[in-house]
Amino acid sequence: MPVSKTVGPLTFDGPVWSCFAHTPMGSVMAAHTITDHLSFPGWREVVDRQVVPGAGRDALVASRAAAGDRPTSGEADGGGYAGFTVLSYDKEKSTVMFVVRVPGKGAYGTASVTLRWLDGDWKLAPDADGTVYSGVSQVSGTKGFVTWEA
Repeated sequence: MPVSKTVGPLTFDGPVWSCFAHTPMGSVMAAHTITDHLSFPGWREVVDRQVVPGAGRDALVASRAAAGDRPTSGEADGGGYAGFTVLSYDKEKSTVMFVVRVPGKGAYGTASVTLRWLDGDWKLAPDADGTVYSGVSQVSGTKGFVTWEA
């Protein structure tokens, strides 16, 4: 999980990693951190503290409660974040598109998440039905994205 001394996260409280810069790159770091932590034990605390309150959060809790947690140890599956781009940004809202490696396929996919600046930090803003990712599609590679270095 990427971290930065200048854009965050700067605070680590169990599964909740917070305190992101109020900048486009701060929103990128928040998007990566929050969405990743939704898959593991402690997800409910992440949702309570890092997802915008409302119908979307309620629907996310209902759907997430029905899903199992990913293992916290074991072998890497070959997938993961390969890069990102900021689709839109202003001081109140940011939309970040991820490019991810598809495990075992040698392929890439994209998905976008929306965040809102609320209570002094970036919070995930799911759709009203609890959907976190939008615009999911397959792409041929990372061209046009800022890539993460290994």
